Amino acid sequence: MKPTVVALAFLVTCGGCTTFSLERHAIRQAASISDLRYRETMNNLAMIADDPSFLPAFSTFYAGTTDITDAATASSSTVWTRFFVKAPRTITILGSQTADVPLTRAVRLNWTLDPTVVPEKLIAMRAACQWVIFGEECADPEGLGMLKQYDPPDPAASKIADPPGVYFGVADKLLELPAGWLHKGNLRDVPCSACFKAHCRDTWVWVMPENLEGLTGLTLVLQEIARTEYDTTLFPSPITRSLVVDQTIPSETEDEKQKKKEDEFMSKLKKLPGMADVKQVKYEYTVYVDEDGFLTPGQNQPAIARKARKDSLGEDSKLRSIISASGKGP
Repeated sequence: MKPTVVALAFLVTCGGCTTFSLERHAIRQAASISDLRYRETMNNLAMIADDPSFLPAFSTFYAGTTDITDAATASSSTVWTRFFVKAPRTITILGSQTADVPLTRAVRLNWTLDPTVVPEKLIAMRAACQWVIFGEECADPEGLGMLKQYDPPDPAASKIADPPGVYFGVADKLLELPAGWLHKGNLRDVPCSACFKAHCRDTWVWVMPENLEGLTGLTLVLQEIARTEYDTTLFPSPITRSLVVDQTIPSETEDEKQKKKEDEFMSKLKKLPGMADVKQVKYEYTVYVDEDGFLTPGQNQPAIARKARKDSLGEDSKLRSIISASGKGP
């Protein structure tokens, strides 16, 4: 009875330890995402500070998993020794007894990344980093225009609207960043009290603890650009109106071919409940046209499709997570 009680107590204890360990590692993993975002921003700043033509690399964190597996086995062996004393007598004694209880724990922490691949987003991110490092006047003009908020025309003031293009609307947030929060120099210039630092070749950038607000603001700007639906950044948005087109199909017609098709349709229609006395069928179509009267595929969509971009925003990562999760057996 005692071995059974000991085994049950052992299993209950291991189960509780696994739960506490899973909770502890999950909290630590969730807390690590802020540090990863800060370091990702610092690495981009270091690359562009060394060479403004560098293309930033920015990935958002779409999903994460914490997996802890505990395994415990128990084995024992007993050796008895028997030898002759005087014939025909023998003596049996306990030679040895061993017990082995190996315990193993496997901890797997995983982040699923969603890299930014849309060229316009990368151009805007590079312009934002150039703005912070060298100033607004030194940023790439193309990327600087993408950071602005689209300014529509004002008929009353005869104001001309901004040209058609991509607008992320984050320039105001960059203007609100505190001045002088990012430092640039060589390795010997980096103080030991810097909370974040990164380098590219011989160029170092760092942030002091009292200037963390600036790094947080820039990180949020890059995050907003990365997680914005690309189609929502295209301006000006087309203005469409809906039209309802009526088409009445008579029950009789002079064209024999059309009459045959109509008779077949009407015969099927009259079989429906409450449709026995129907004489004619009326169809209504709702279509959308732009300001020039051209048909569009939908509301507020252009008549001619714009350049398509592959912007998954987690869809590919979600699919990979589902495949990975379904592939794990019990």
